Amino acid sequence: MNEPDISTRIRALMASGELPPHPYKGLTNMEAGHRASLDEQCVICQENGPQVSYTYRGEKSVRLHSACDALWRAEPPG
Repeated sequence: MNEPDISTRIRALMASGELPPHPYKGLTNMEAGHRASLDEQCVICQENGPQVSYTYRGEKSVRLHSACDALWRAEPPG
């Protein structure tokens, strides 16, 4: 996926509620250097091997590649 496609997907995921519009609101744990299982995918680009993990109240988890995470955090809340 290229950067414009990732940004479009981020906005769609935020609109659907699958991805929080504010990365740190309701956050209970953040892990950089996340060790993904072989079949675990980034919620944004859907490629294997996310390196960042966010856990929110209610035990909702979001796992991302570092580059996808940076684009998400840079995306203005919709």
